[in-house]
Parts: sequence; structure tokens; C-alpha cells
Amino acid sequence: MSYGTPVVSYATGGIPEIVDHGRDGLLVPPKDTVEMAAAILRLLRDRKRLHPTD
Repeated sequence: MSYGTPVVSYATGGIPEIVDHGRDGLLVPPKDTVEMAAAILRLLRDRKRLHPTD
């Protein structure tokens, strides 16, 4: 994140306090591998969605 790279992570522990969903990256429900894969694909297909100034 410090390099401006969006993250895809499970919304567990303290991660939701660090990652602003939709701004810094995408958060998915814990242990939901299908949603994790979908979030990764969503980010790869639409990178400008998270960083419109890039």
C-alpha cells in the first residue's frame, strides 16, 4: 500500500482498520476463496477503479 499498490485481503484481524475497502484495496469475507478470486479479477480488470488519478 505504501507504494500505491491496491491490496486484496480477507477482512480479518486489524486489516479492515488499515485497508479502506474500495479506496486502498478490496476486502472479502474470511475464508471465502471464491470472493477472493473474484476480487482479484475485479482489480485486474479495472485498476482505475481504485486509483482514478493513475
